[in-house]
Amino acid sequence: MNSKLKRFLIIFVIATLVSFGMFYILEDDKTCVFDWGTKCSNSYLFRAGFQSVFMSVLLFYLNRNKNVDKQ
Repeated sequence: MNSKLKRFLIIFVIATLVSFGMFYILEDDKTCVFDWGTKCSNSYLFRAGFQSVFMSVLLFYLNRNKNVDKQ
């Protein structure tokens, strides 16, 4: 597997676990989170999913190798 893809997938899994866990802890009504199709569940999944993707891309970009031109 490509090392960049592998690094991105590792970052994505970690960001997903943290995002879904954090939003679940901060959710006021925890019973509605797993009641699929409701407004509360859809809002939870959208927020956590968006943050997972955003944080994965951001952390992958910030973790890139920087080439310094030493002259």
